[in-house]
Amino acid sequence: MYCFIHIGKCGGSSIRKSFKQHGIKHKSVHLGRPKFNKNHKYIFWIRNPIKRFVSAFNYSYLIINFNTDNKTKYTLDNCPAPVHIRRKEKNKIAFHSTPLYSKLINFFKTPNALAESLTCNNKIIKTNALKLMTFRVEHIYKGIGWYLYNGDFVKKYNNNIFFVGTIEDINNDISMLNKKLESNIIVPKIRVTKKYGSRPTDLSDKAVKNIIDFYSNTDYKALKILKEKEWISKETLDSYYLY
Repeated sequence: MYCFIHIGKCGGSSIRKSFKQHGIKHKSVHLGRPKFNKNHKYIFWIRNPIKRFVSAFNYSYLIINFNTDNKTKYTLDNCPAPVHIRRKEKNKIAFHSTPLYSKLINFFKTPNALAESLTCNNKIIKTNALKLMTFRVEHIYKGIGWYLYNGDFVKKYNNNIFFVGTIEDINNDISMLNKKLESNIIVPKIRVTKKYGSRPTDLSDKAVKNIIDFYSNTDYKALKILKEKEWISKETLDSYYLY
């Protein structure tokens, strides 16, 4: 049985949809950590952690501020996340039962403001930034390292990993996966959230450094182990320190 570890903001929704359409029998793990099963062959996609962070922040911002006045049937074609939008329409809160996550997202407003605030001299702002970065809902906190137990999952269960793809080289990686699966999966269409509103993606040098430092013992630690196990190249790892 194939198990797809759906790491947030790494094209997982589109890839899972393609698996289903092409009859690739699998189970998936999303917003929860994978529990090892010796009978599973694990597949997952990764992405530059800095870009993934920007995408994760803007994804949450768009959901939190999405207009639900126009009653409709929500799908991926007309909203960034149907489940969250339906929850927001019903409960006025998009993410679970606490309004704090939404308040923190709207407090910082942009990924750059959040990232720069991680080393802010203002104690209150810095505390709020760290609180949001470690908020255990959604994709800002639950990154590559979180799903892969900071690389321990790769170390312990490397023999059960079937394939690791990258968003940056998705066309080539899909072709490689097709050969291994003996399938004909089409290149998935990555969900484009920017059509629901233009969001800033610029990061200052300070912001980039802070993000790398924040994820140094999680995402980047896992990525280094993926490189050691030859799932990604040195060139790919080096590129993930750039924005």
